[in-house]
Amino acid sequence: MTSVRRRLRTLRRQAGTAVLATGLAVTAASPASAATLGPVSNTFVGVSAPSVSQTQARDDATRTALLYAGLTWDTGNCQVTQADVLAYQIHGLQQYQYTVRVTCTGEPLRMPDTLDLVRYLSSGEHLSTTWGAFGYQREGSLGSLYGTQQPGTTALYQCVSGSRDTFTSPRVDCEGQRYGTRRGFVFQQPPAGVATRRLYRCLIGGEHFDSNDPGCEGQRTEGLLGYTLA
Repeated sequence: MTSVRRRLRTLRRQAGTAVLATGLAVTAASPASAATLGPVSNTFVGVSAPSVSQTQARDDATRTALLYAGLTWDTGNCQVTQADVLAYQIHGLQQYQYTVRVTCTGEPLRMPDTLDLVRYLSSGEHLSTTWGAFGYQREGSLGSLYGTQQPGTTALYQCVSGSRDTFTSPRVDCEGQRYGTRRGFVFQQPPAGVATRRLYRCLIGGEHFDSNDPGCEGQRTEGLLGYTLA
């Protein structure tokens, strides 16, 4: 086999540069902002088989991502938001393989009763999400959130500060930073007769993460976000 030459070309949307203020206390959303819930934004990934046709590879990856999305979404609310192509040669023949991300925004056609909030890690960046994280390593569950609002619960949102620091907030305005998605609903107080786990927002350097440990695993505690289902 001849030597394999690879090049990766990534098409990405421009990221913002805002920085989340340090020392910010975590507080629940006000009644006014809680009345208007932010949308769910969920990304589905499709990967093509290698093809000699770049167009065919891209179309196959897009079709696969939309197939996954269509299990729970009206695909009219979905669009391609990122496409990565791996181009290489085997025996002098050009090959293409695409990874396409399709993002759906609004309300899913079907919402689970509960959603597992999982913490992931990739290259020093923690991400807690109920929607899965392509390319991240799973660290563990932080408890479950309700898919729809229940008495005594408030929404939790995935937000972004700077170019890639994701953080969890109970505020739909993401505390002045970029909105990502609605993750689900968490208890504001521990309900009687229901097993729960405390959920804290933490900080290590300039990077946020969530934890069930009130001491934030030896790092800085920013505040209590609420109580997840155990």
